Amino acid sequence: MEDLDDAELDSMLSAWKVSGMPRPLAIPWWRRSIRVPLPLAAALLIAIVYGVVRLATPAPATVRWEPVKEIKVRIIRSHNVQN
Repeated sequence: MEDLDDAELDSMLSAWKVSGMPRPLAIPWWRRSIRVPLPLAAALLIAIVYGVVRLATPAPATVRWEPVKEIKVRIIRSHNVQN
């Protein structure tokens, strides 16, 4: 095969026809689908539902703790315990 000069390469390039673009590349990126395994899709759906339910339910009322007014300490030693 002999080497071609630039003029011959340009004429060959302009005459070269490409077949159509593959179908998956012709679809815009926002219209393409994402293939997800069924167990992963089910787990995602359960997690989303759990999160929505968790956010929708009100938080339980918090208990208001008050400080102890008086402490009565009683020490029980072993010789005071009745068996």
